[in-house]
Amino acid sequence: MPIGADEVTVLDHTGAYSIFPNLGKAMAPHAILEVRTGAGELIWRWDRDGKKPVQVLTPQVAMDMSMMMSKVVEEGTARRAILDGIRAAGKTGTTNAYRDAWFVGFTGNMICGVWFGNDDYAVMHQMTGGSLPAMTWHEIMAYAHQGIELKPIPGLGPQGPSAGRPVTAEAKKDGDAPPSRPTSVLTKRGADALVRVERLMDDATRALAARGEMTKASDDTRAQALAIAAAVGLGATWMALTRGSAYGGVNIGAWLGWPKNGTLGIDPYARASVARTGELPVGSGDGVAFYARTDDAGQPLDGRCDVLLSGTTPQARFWTITLYDPDGRLVANSAQRQGFTSQEIIRNTDGSFEILVGPRARPGNWLPTGGVEKYLLVLRLYDTPIGMGTRTGSEAPMPSITKRACL
Repeated sequence: MPIGADEVTVLDHTGAYSIFPNLGKAMAPHAILEVRTGAGELIWRWDRDGKKPVQVLTPQVAMDMSMMMSKVVEEGTARRAILDGIRAAGKTGTTNAYRDAWFVGFTGNMICGVWFGNDDYAVMHQMTGGSLPAMTWHEIMAYAHQGIELKPIPGLGPQGPSAGRPVTAEAKKDGDAPPSRPTSVLTKRGADALVRVERLMDDATRALAARGEMTKASDDTRAQALAIAAAVGLGATWMALTRGSAYGGVNIGAWLGWPKNGTLGIDPYARASVARTGELPVGSGDGVAFYARTDDAGQPLDGRCDVLLSGTTPQARFWTITLYDPDGRLVANSAQRQGFTSQEIIRNTDGSFEILVGPRARPGNWLPTGGVEKYLLVLRLYDTPIGMGTRTGSEAPMPSITKRACL
């Protein structure tokens, strides 16, 4: 059957994957295990009366498919679905125009399918199966495998990448952090500030105790110290969230990116900023996004002015450049164009390009601003070596941003 010739439900799609860990036998998805009368008498039971498995593939073909799909999780587009110590296999999927994104995967114990999309068939913002669907699948399956006996996927090797793991998954205890989530830590600056505040409070406590004044004065001193600490901490946090986190950033010219934002190593401030804006970070295995809010001279990008982007991009298999308003929304314009991709851009003979960003139509690569007062440009590089070690324009040649005439 050609891809796209027919549609299936998420239940049908997920149920079809049961063929692979069951060595080629098709299993009927079901929700009811047994039916009893009001007196407790058993009248129907799935394993006895339900539809029996049907052999639709040879066991060898099923094992080969499991092996191929395990590479999707371990080395391919579904790396965000990797489970610590548990072998998994599956496949990501994304339809044209980003209307559907899914990941269906299985272990030796369970099968799970996750689909993201809009009920009104509206386009999503470049969501792929390897992003939120794979991340959601990971969270569900990590929780579901706690405290159970782990079974291997037929035809695959050891249970998982981590050595020395017991054959029974560890149950989550009350108060434990969610599985496979790192504990958020303070930055060094924040930790040093808290240590100084704690020392001040301890010194004040000891001094008051020596004078026998540990009652009201102690409470007042602690309250003042805590109020100062809270004000400083909340103020610094708010500035980091509203003005952009500078922790772990890579700054090249007017462009600023955070390669760690799509990883488990994301710092707490950046994590809070992503949650506040609703942004979907590019995963480290997929690429990195760079943001420009000013030109090379440090002047804010103004939609009433002509701005020239020129030069080349760092090495990448594919890239996009998109224009947003300060709130992260696409800017409406009569041309219905909000960006360019590396496949459609018109280039010079030496491989460089020029994009004119401005309110008035221009020949060539013209990106309309819609006349908004302020905007930002986002350059997303996919399958690129750019990372935390990149620091200069010679290592990552970014497009220059030069302001021209204004209306």
